[in-house]
Amino acid sequence: MQRSAGFDKIIGYPLFEGYTPKTHCFCAISSLHAAYPVITWFYARKYAGKTLQWIVLIDIIGIWFSAVYSFHHYVIDVLIGGLVAFTALYIYENILSKTIFSEYISKFARFIDR
Repeated sequence: MQRSAGFDKIIGYPLFEGYTPKTHCFCAISSLHAAYPVITWFYARKYAGKTLQWIVLIDIIGIWFSAVYSFHHYVIDVLIGGLVAFTALYIYENILSKTIFSEYISKFARFIDR
């Protein structure tokens, strides 16, 4: 029995009935299911209050669990996705935002605000 069939049984509704995953779109390194919520959490931590940080953190746990549970990703995919997000955030926050690149971003932002 696939896990999705077990989930259907738990909720009493055939949500995943007839769902057949395509092998080419599963188990991909790195998982964007993992990366995007980490970036959201980082900026919630930077700009929002503690309540929102905890909500996003709980959301991350749920997304990561469901990505693995539903066989969309292996655990390693999710962990590497989180690592990729932290690496991208580090590069942007500590290198790109403090260089000439930030001037171009500011000019572009002013251009599109017209």
